[in-house]
Amino acid sequence: MKSKLILIGVGASLLLTGIWFFVLWSPQGKNLEKAKAEQAAAEQRQSQLQVRLTHLQKLEANAEVLERDRALLATAIPSTDELDAFILQVNERAAKAGVTFVSVAPQQPAAGAPTPGAAPGAPTAIGLQMQVTGDYFAVLRFMEQLRDGPRLVTVDTFSLSKGGEGAEMSASIGGKMFLSPTVTAPAVAATPSA
Repeated sequence: MKSKLILIGVGASLLLTGIWFFVLWSPQGKNLEKAKAEQAAAEQRQSQLQVRLTHLQKLEANAEVLERDRALLATAIPSTDELDAFILQVNERAAKAGVTFVSVAPQQPAAGAPTPGAAPGAPTAIGLQMQVTGDYFAVLRFMEQLRDGPRLVTVDTFSLSKGGEGAEMSASIGGKMFLSPTVTAPAVAATPSA
């Protein structure tokens, strides 16, 4: 009888242990694994947000510099051709360099057409042909003045030839100025001469 009671007690213990495992432990184990996975995902998200917050704080700290650079870029690559202001600037730079500004001939871009070979959203290029006369060093100073001007101008071709009397030379400069892609390129005025 005693051994029967021991067997019943052991059986009841095993039954209670099985019920406890399948009813309480196993579902809670699954919940624990789910909670651990959620915690890992939350920690990863927190890490990503911390990186983003740090980046935004750096941008905020540099806001003044970024705004200044944005304003310089808007001047260097405006959304309209501002051809009149450009011609006046080039004429002023020519006078400072000691050359005679003969002419500028901008090419009219196709309305809204991107620059060939440029990435989408890239600025639209307006081709330029400029003629100046002066001595060799004055022409070089003019090129430096053109490079350092407020408007972004690239020089694609440059030819220098003997001009009139003395050391005077004639320079033909082919290049581009750019329009911001925020608006379609407006029509460029007819070829002016200064």
